[in-house]
Amino acid sequence: MLDNYHLEYFSGSPEIFLFFGTLFLLLVGVFVNKNYSLKVTFALVVGIIALCFYSALNFKQSSYSYNDFYYIDYLTQYSKQIILVSSLLIMIISLPFMVQDNVRSFEFPVIFLLSILGMMVVVSSNHFLLFYLGIELQSLALYVLVAYQRHKYKSGEAALKYFVLGALSSIFILYGMSFVYGFTGTLNFNGISEELKFISIDYIPLSLNIGGMLIIIGICFKLAVVPMHMWAPDVYEGSSVPVTAFISTVPKLAAITILIRLITGPFEALMNNWNIIFQFLAGASIIWGSIGALYQVRLRRLLAYSTISHMGYILMGISSGSITGMQSAFMYIIVYIITVIGVFSFILGWTFNNKYLEEIKHLSGLSKSHPIKALMFSIIMFSMAGIPPFGGFFVKLSVFSAAAEAKMYYLMLVAAFFSVVSAVYYLRIVKIIYFDPVGIGEYYWKKSNNFYKVNMVVALVSSATITLLFIIYPKLIIDCSELAITSYIRCMS
Repeated sequence: MLDNYHLEYFSGSPEIFLFFGTLFLLLVGVFVNKNYSLKVTFALVVGIIALCFYSALNFKQSSYSYNDFYYIDYLTQYSKQIILVSSLLIMIISLPFMVQDNVRSFEFPVIFLLSILGMMVVVSSNHFLLFYLGIELQSLALYVLVAYQRHKYKSGEAALKYFVLGALSSIFILYGMSFVYGFTGTLNFNGISEELKFISIDYIPLSLNIGGMLIIIGICFKLAVVPMHMWAPDVYEGSSVPVTAFISTVPKLAAITILIRLITGPFEALMNNWNIIFQFLAGASIIWGSIGALYQVRLRRLLAYSTISHMGYILMGISSGSITGMQSAFMYIIVYIITVIGVFSFILGWTFNNKYLEEIKHLSGLSKSHPIKALMFSIIMFSMAGIPPFGGFFVKLSVFSAAAEAKMYYLMLVAAFFSVVSAVYYLRIVKIIYFDPVGIGEYYWKKSNNFYKVNMVVALVSSATITLLFIIYPKLIIDCSELAITSYIRCMS
């Protein structure tokens, strides 16, 4: 057995390595020649993330440390591993963009790492103060990343909207924390659970319900759930493609993980009162995301509304309140991240001279000149639409199964109908790729050479292959989700 000193060190080692690695990167950036700063910082970022991943991989003992501020188990460790791997993949596919857009400054990867650090702190937090610090570290870094192309009007506008609405979500969280502390006298997750054990479910004070719900609303902002979704389309379109890829994947996993921990931990007693609210949020997100995406002509705005819809399906699993529902939600977010990284590797593949593949019509006739890439991208679109036998279908089916067990039939009907609606805009992209004549998109294909670089090809092919072969070998993702959720529920009970 580890003593307290070594337990605290090993349990927090990924965050410790990431923190000191980021500080080291700042020092390196000061002394390294500007012409070599991109290569040096990129190599260091890869090394730092690899070291953090190794430390997260080798410590899975369920434990509380740092005076019960910090919690670690299979759920938190799996989440951190996926956060690190996803971030590393996004960093790798972003390298050509950084070269072309002359992002020579070392600050970009430093801010990138600080955001990852914030997410990892959020995932393992066992106290609302630590949770809030992690949320703010993650958010402030993301605001800067969105505004990084400060010479662009859209980038500045997106960053301002993101910052203002993000500040509003922080207010919700802080106000909710004050309600919770006022009633329970503690902000520690375990302490809140202990206080609620002595309260009858039928007589839970309104102030405690309001406080907990305000915190959940603040987390739902990070997920872009309706009605906290207003920032998503503008931020997705206004920020650079690598930043959009990062925002649309990794923060969502951190938010889902802490949401699962809260509603199965300190706020478990309140879930009976909240089920109807979660169902409303899930249904509204599915409806609004599906309808909003139908009218989009720009690819990244379509992906923003698509994200809103997908977050609705994940909340549908969570709102069931069952272990099966939590497992399906965790599995859904993993497959979602895999497909979205494939989509953005495809978009980055056609980037040149700071010009992006913006409009959907630019994909017209792609199959005639690049049939393999067109096939890979179409597979990802089929998966996101939830069409069998691709991975997206099976994770969506698992969410529906959890909803059926919880007898949420009305929500299932809404979700089923709008699943068909959402298939329209995904299949429209496939139709444009295969059946429309070659159009303006050919200009991008001839100019860009990114797609002949290994990182782009590997990311796209890997994403398409995983979604295609999910039916043959789903064991890894399913087992990971089951072990993560069941181990956490067992520790809480």
